[in-house]
Amino acid sequence: MSQLLNMPTVQKGSTIKGQWRLAGDENGIPLLEQYTFHSDMPGGGEIRPHPSDGKPFYFHFTEEESQQQMAAAIHSFADPWELLREFSALRTTSALLEFLNSTGHFCDPTPGFHGSIDDSELVYGVTDFWQLQELFVEMLLERRPLPDIPKESMPYRWKEAFEEGFVFSVRRRLGEYVAEVETYETLSTLIAVAQLKILQGERFRVCKRSDCGRVFEVETRGRRTNQYCGHSCAHTAWQRRDRKTKVQIIDERSQFGYGVYRKGRKGSY
Repeated sequence: MSQLLNMPTVQKGSTIKGQWRLAGDENGIPLLEQYTFHSDMPGGGEIRPHPSDGKPFYFHFTEEESQQQMAAAIHSFADPWELLREFSALRTTSALLEFLNSTGHFCDPTPGFHGSIDDSELVYGVTDFWQLQELFVEMLLERRPLPDIPKESMPYRWKEAFEEGFVFSVRRRLGEYVAEVETYETLSTLIAVAQLKILQGERFRVCKRSDCGRVFEVETRGRRTNQYCGHSCAHTAWQRRDRKTKVQIIDERSQFGYGVYRKGRKGSY
């Protein structure tokens, strides 16, 4: 596959903070619910006790205070590619819940423009996330930036986020052209970084260490292709082979038929 975007790229990803919790199950599939939203944060003001008599009144924020409130509601991703690598390695409901709580709003549940937030109930099955995780890894392994998503296979807004894609602008920095991409949800950030990596002609594998599973960019050294995402995993795998150490792997995805990728993994340690 030839390079389609042959220039340096800067991606700025962010999302609105939000909290998630377990919400029972449906047909044996654990459910995760987002229960805090942007509107939970103060808008142009808040109710405060009056300094003179203590009675509640509506206090209007100054412009500076409003900006501070908005900044406090946003979570910025330092490294979108590392975010996707982290997502690709999730194996349990507890790890998924921790990931969601560390990031925030996954995807705007309402169609339309950014910032239109529906505070209605927002519940997903863990299999929605496992299917999405597998889709991302397959995209990277097959170097396919536009995957075929069967109708009804995932939440409507998730599918719509793939169809929307991303927009970039070209800037000139220090004498060279740079593509700048901004994304405003966790899902759109994951989609954009996956597509950008593919469009830049990168190649990928899944780490061969069985209790890692992160997707990584392939670095070829001579005739040898790296099978591990980093030195730490390679060293750990070597020690286990040398000591014949058996490792118990907990992978809840397999209960629902997910977590096994067609390419990029040959055996495990």
